[in-house]
Amino acid sequence: GFGLDILITSGRWRDELERNVRSPYGFDIGFAYWIKRWNIGVRCNFSWQKLERSIYQNSFEWPKNDPTSLIMPELELGYDLLNNQKIRFFPSIIGGISILKPPGADETEDEPLPEYYSDFYFIKGFLGASLTADVKIRNFADPAEWKSNKSYMGARIRVGYNWLNWESDNPALNGDLFYFAIGINLFGHSFD
Repeated sequence: GFGLDILITSGRWRDELERNVRSPYGFDIGFAYWIKRWNIGVRCNFSWQKLERSIYQNSFEWPKNDPTSLIMPELELGYDLLNNQKIRFFPSIIGGISILKPPGADETEDEPLPEYYSDFYFIKGFLGASLTADVKIRNFADPAEWKSNKSYMGARIRVGYNWLNWESDNPALNGDLFYFAIGINLFGHSFD
């Protein structure tokens, strides 16, 4: 089976990140393949926030209240613990790349950004874990056919934690990300 979800996300930083960067808000889009209770997926989170404090790198300043972009493409592997006609629930392990940066030239409409902003492009691999629950709003098969056709549309709730690694580039970015996401999921599967 195949699944597609679009979620609205909100996060909470930990450690130094919590003091230096405001909470991220954005959206998450994912595509997954399901086979014998296993979920193999790719997804990407796009979030925006502002700096709570100035960040310094190579004697340059990324000033307080400047906007930031967070991009997190990832791979996930999960396993259905529960999948019936009303609910689907599965934990996942995650690996990906986290990118924190100022907005690019194509993302700003005002004056051009300083050239030294390229010093504030932080990219690192990360690991994470999540719990996902789908509340099935509409099953696309009759209850008698459910064992052979599990297609549905549902509300998806996702909670997770990502262990980030930006602190090796800048101590002001030490910390991790706890997040919550809610949205819609479409899933199609049939043995026919």
